[in-house]
Amino acid sequence: MQSTAASTLRTFAATAGLLAGLALFPAAPAFGHGEVDEDMLAEFQLHLDDYREDVEHLIEELAPIVDAHAAGRDTGDAMAELIEHWEDVAIHAAIETRATVTYPTVWQAVIGLQQATSGGADAAAVQAAAERVKAALWQGYGAVRLAASQVGQATAAPASSEPPASGPETVARIIEDLEAAVAAYRDDELSRAEGLIHAAYMNRFEGLEGDLIARDPELVSRLEKDFNATLPLLMQQGAPLARVNEQLDAMRAQLETASRILEDVEQSRSEVF
Repeated sequence: MQSTAASTLRTFAATAGLLAGLALFPAAPAFGHGEVDEDMLAEFQLHLDDYREDVEHLIEELAPIVDAHAAGRDTGDAMAELIEHWEDVAIHAAIETRATVTYPTVWQAVIGLQQATSGGADAAAVQAAAERVKAALWQGYGAVRLAASQVGQATAAPASSEPPASGPETVARIIEDLEAAVAAYRDDELSRAEGLIHAAYMNRFEGLEGDLIARDPELVSRLEKDFNATLPLLMQQGAPLARVNEQLDAMRAQLETASRILEDVEQSRSEVF
C-alpha cells in the first residue's frame, strides 16, 4: 500500500502526458458547495501547501469510516460529513477548475466508498474503496501541482462565434448531451459516453451554477454529484440500460426544474434592465 503523498505522486507521474493538456481557466466559477475564496483560487499556484493539507485532512476521515464499517457500526453520518468536507475545502475548487480531468475521478471514488459502506460490502472491499479515494485525492492534488507549473504558459482560447444561449436553451442542450451519452453507452461506447457527460458538465452546466445557487443550492449539489459520479459510475459498473435510463430521467427532471428557475431569473433580470 502506498502510504505517503510522495509515493502516490510518483505513481501519478506516469499519467503526466495525459495531464499536460490541462486547461488553465482564468476565472473562478460559482460552486454548489461551500464559499470559494476567489482571490486564493485566482492565485492557486501559491497555495499548494494549503491544498496538500486539505487532502491530508480528508484522508484522515477515511480510517474511522473503514473501522466503523468493519465493526458493524453505521457509517452514514461519517460519510455525509466526508462528502460535505470534500465539497467545502479549497482543493475541491482547485481540482474542479485547474485539474478538470481528475475531478470526476475524485467524485466517483467518494461515492464508490459511500456505496460500499451502505451496500453491505465486506471489510476488504470497503478498505479498497477507501484506498481509491486516497489515490484519487492525491492524483487530483498532483494534477493541480502540474497546472501550477504551467501558469503563464497557457494561450487564450479563440472566441466562439456561436451566439450565447439562454439558460433554458443551455439546459435543453445538456439534456441532449446526456441522451447522447446514454445512447453511446447502449452502443458499448463507454469512453464516448463519459466524455459527453463530462463535457456537458464542464462546458455547459458550470456556466449556469451562479444563477442556480442563489435560488436552489441543493439542486446544484445534487446535479454536480450526478454528473460527476452517479451517472458515470453506473456506466462503469455495467448497469442495465434500464437503470441508466432511470438515472437519466431523474437528472432530466432536475434539469427541467433548473430550466424553470433560470427562465424566472432571466425574466426578473430583463424587468430590472
